[in-house]
Amino acid sequence: MIHSGLYCKTGLLEAQNCIEGDRELLVFCKRKVISRETCVKIVVATREEELPRLEDLHQCVVANGLAGPRILSSEEIEEIEEIEEIGLRCAGVWGFHLDSCYNREVSYF
Repeated sequence: MIHSGLYCKTGLLEAQNCIEGDRELLVFCKRKVISRETCVKIVVATREEELPRLEDLHQCVVANGLAGPRILSSEEIEEIEEIEEIGLRCAGVWGFHLDSCYNREVSYF
């Protein structure tokens, strides 16, 4: 499992390693024709009082160099996160989606 570095503090080697490791993993999988599972992340504040923390995280993401982020309205959050089979919807006040923010899982034997 390679983590995107979403929650890593700005400037830490951990964040840089996550971002570079993710890029290298994609190149490796392409070269070796290995399938990978990609779980797209969106980050959501479900209550107004969570907005300051979400804004801090958003600034950290930008500073760490992750691609994006794309701001999401509450309507877009609900649309993206709707799970029709069980009638579940994610309700958020504000959120963001990152094009390069994934957890990737690769099975290589």
